[in-house]
Amino acid sequence: MAARSLFPYNRRMVPLRAPDLVSGRIVNGTGGANAWCTTIQAVLEEVRDGRRETAYLGHECRKENVPFAAGGAGPEGGIIQKNSPAEFLTFSRGGRFYQILGTETVFGGDLLAAYPHVRLGRHFVFQPHGEDDWVSRVHCPERPIRLATADAVMDGLRAGGLALGDLFLRFSWQEGATAHTLYAPSRYVNFGEDYLQPISGYVLFRHQDLWLHGYLACALKADGTRLCELVAPVYTDAYAVIAKQSRLEEADRAALAGLAAAAPAYTRQFNLVLHLDGQLDFFVYDRD
Repeated sequence: MAARSLFPYNRRMVPLRAPDLVSGRIVNGTGGANAWCTTIQAVLEEVRDGRRETAYLGHECRKENVPFAAGGAGPEGGIIQKNSPAEFLTFSRGGRFYQILGTETVFGGDLLAAYPHVRLGRHFVFQPHGEDDWVSRVHCPERPIRLATADAVMDGLRAGGLALGDLFLRFSWQEGATAHTLYAPSRYVNFGEDYLQPISGYVLFRHQDLWLHGYLACALKADGTRLCELVAPVYTDAYAVIAKQSRLEEADRAALAGLAAAAPAYTRQFNLVLHLDGQLDFFVYDRD
């Protein structure tokens, strides 16, 4: 059974539309010596006071040099920056692109001095940064879509006729005076006798004026029960994480506290979870 047959479409109705996450793309850096193109893995629309603003999340990659561009290969002599184990992640908005810092190792205080961040109690989150000449060109027109019921998705998963690459998520929620709508592929789906649980790849979202990135996960039960979460990384005291996960004597804990005071170090944890009362829709793009 072809996946398309699972989602009938009434042509007499005005079709719904969504940003093109299949062929959409971003071209960054066209004003400089090196430009690059990335797929779009999520789109965030925000409407406040009748004004709509849209942000497009590119795909993460490794920190890299560009050996044949101006500036050469850098001190490491190759492409991958082995001494910078981090993600390079950007989003585009209003003709510019912004970087979201994402580290994968324990780090000290130098990054806090170099990049904008916001404290959240004992934790903090990095915020996007950009330069005036970070030019971005987005190609992401809207395309007609067909909504899919949870029953149809379940039938397709059970029968094996649903290609997961055809399935996308639209999640809408309200925070204060701002209406948010998030579009993303369904990268992964748990399913059982009476539930579905789709999970996205990286998405972009905002909460209390903070720019955050992470994952969308929703659990849907046949009786209508629903749980939706957005999760983002925070950065926290690395010594406190070690102490919590280890069975240390009091003297060892005191030693870690002393290290934390003398040489602060931080690590990333995906544990900023927002429980949202929103609307989740499955959809596929109309290919006809």
